[in-house]
Amino acid sequence: MQAVKGTFALFAGLFVLTAGALSVRAETGHVRYTEGLVDHNKNCTVTIYEYVSNNGDAAVFVDGNAVGVEGLLPDGAIPVSDVGFSCMKIADLSSQDNASGNISPARFTGLVPQVSGLLTELKMISASDVKEEYQPDEIMDLINAANDVSATSVSELVAKFGVRLTDTDEEGKTKAEGLAQGLYLFAETKSPEGCIPCDSFCVILPQTNISEMSIDNKKYDPGEIWLYDISVYPKNRSVSLQKAIVIAEKNEKGEIIGEKYENSITACIGDSIRFAITADVPKVPEGTRNRQYVIEDMMDPGLSYAGDISLTLGERADTATPLTKNSDYKLVISDPSSMKIIFTKKGLSRLDEIGKESHVYVNYSALLDKNAYIAEPGNSNAAFLLYGTDHSNDTKVVSGPVTVFTYMLTVKKTFSPVHDHFGDVRFSLSDGKEKIHFVKESDGVYHTAHDDEEYDQTALTAPNDSTGVLVLKGLANGTYTLTEEETITDYSLLGESIEVIIRNRNLSVDVQNRKSIDLVHTGGKGLISVICSATFMIAVGLWIVLRTSCKS
Repeated sequence: MQAVKGTFALFAGLFVLTAGALSVRAETGHVRYTEGLVDHNKNCTVTIYEYVSNNGDAAVFVDGNAVGVEGLLPDGAIPVSDVGFSCMKIADLSSQDNASGNISPARFTGLVPQVSGLLTELKMISASDVKEEYQPDEIMDLINAANDVSATSVSELVAKFGVRLTDTDEEGKTKAEGLAQGLYLFAETKSPEGCIPCDSFCVILPQTNISEMSIDNKKYDPGEIWLYDISVYPKNRSVSLQKAIVIAEKNEKGEIIGEKYENSITACIGDSIRFAITADVPKVPEGTRNRQYVIEDMMDPGLSYAGDISLTLGERADTATPLTKNSDYKLVISDPSSMKIIFTKKGLSRLDEIGKESHVYVNYSALLDKNAYIAEPGNSNAAFLLYGTDHSNDTKVVSGPVTVFTYMLTVKKTFSPVHDHFGDVRFSLSDGKEKIHFVKESDGVYHTAHDDEEYDQTALTAPNDSTGVLVLKGLANGTYTLTEEETITDYSLLGESIEVIIRNRNLSVDVQNRKSIDLVHTGGKGLISVICSATFMIAVGLWIVLRTSCKS
């Protein structure tokens, strides 16, 4: 019995690696099983329940207890009919018995040449790497990698060399029966309009029970029985649209080593923000044509289109083919914060001809400008996809929002003794590299410069003459240095600069100046009178000392 449990652990790990958006359980109703030993004379059955859901990942590894279909599906999941699957056996499960008569730890022999050929073609392995025997994780890693490179190629392989199952019924159900024991590759080879198919997946037959299971009033611990009837729940999703903010990924030396994607960032007014949109291309049935495909991007008023854009079309972003403006698509800018991409007749024809899972990749930049919202709720940006075929109504898909935040620093200036005018005070703010340039708005508030014309304006800022309040807005998270550069006559400058740290919120600091006679606070225009007085007193002292010495 111990050997069975050890093998179970390998099988369970294998299925976790393979499943993706997939669940598995023992088939309901009559359960064919054996206790402890594998019956190599038994064939196996795989029942598929296909469903569609965009509500996150439903790849839950459920136990062998028979529960209803609805119990395995996430909220909002819907069974999908008329989905076609094919399956092919890709390796034999090693049946060498050990001393206990149980199956030996999971190994696979006889990997079919069609699969090894595809793995070679996709550069997953070289021809010399093909082995006679594989461990479970080796094959699973290779299949997963092949799906990442070209899920379409894997699916086409199964469609060409595998056995076609009947299409799913109204419950999303189809079945493969009479399967010899071994490792099988399943692929979704026919998908309904508007759905994105699941990746190809592997199933080991037979499998042990995953958790405690009761059959005929008898309980079995995990790994105690072999099951020959398995159900899987591959997940489709409907056409979706994703949006992200692209930022440079840097190493410890500050060198750019790649890109990463975020849902939110902080930035200064004047910064250029890169956005990426990934829009699914709906798979259309034979004889159907795309009638409309429009991507619209609506930004808050603080974000404005910067004028550069690129579109590509393909299965993967790094191998996608460029699309041509005014030929494949038209770009309509109705206002600085609104952008619409409309596919032309030629562009729609290119979508029709794809015949495989593909995406439209949009990359563009926007400027965070002086109209930006400060702090919450941030400057949001969402995209819309409107598509339809000549056999369907229009469907609208909305991406999740991405948000750019920016913050402000408020400086409260005071004098001791009190002084009621502050107009001669000047501050600078540095980001550690250079002084930041600001532009004064009509209400006296300053924002960071966001173009060449504004950048030529001042790097020094003055508080309100009557209130002493200075507002600097449009700052990203970071560490800044606030320095008092000038102050009013007879008052001392700050002895040291102030370190200011912006962390996801607005910040306020108080700055007080004292009369320049207070030598604790040195510097400023008032310091000249202090120096002159001190020099005069030293001179008088020396004169007295010299006169006394001469008399003596």
